[in-house]
Amino acid sequence: MVTNNIRHVFINIFLRIVEVDNNIAGTIYWGHELSRDRITRMVRKRTSRIDVIKDVTTLDGVKLRIKPIVITGGRTNYSVQKAIRKEIENFLEEHVGNRKLPELVKEIFDGMLQKLMFNKVINIHPINSLDIRKVEVKEVYNLEE
Repeated sequence: MVTNNIRHVFINIFLRIVEVDNNIAGTIYWGHELSRDRITRMVRKRTSRIDVIKDVTTLDGVKLRIKPIVITGGRTNYSVQKAIRKEIENFLEEHVGNRKLPELVKEIFDGMLQKLMFNKVINIHPINSLDIRKVEVKEVYNLEE
């Protein structure tokens, strides 16, 4: 377990090998995703699942595709779903653009990013849960520059 937290057992972390030195592999963060079991437990009857997909660039130039998932407290119509998506997209654009990748990954695993998004969206409609479903790194990066 990478984070030493039993609550993160449902997160699959992807690392990419960038160098090998004396049988030791050097890796970089390449993304993560929630397990399918976790997502199916979140979605229940009489709720709405809202998926958001947003391409963003961090302060250190790493291009990411972030995919949050929102589960509402009841059924929602299209206009409410659209408002929630727009609020999350705007938040991600401004928040992620001001963070470096290691800081952003720490915020995601600590749950701080999810709490900040939740506080933005709760004013629109009651929310059962909000989580980062998947993060993908779009191209190879080097943070040592």
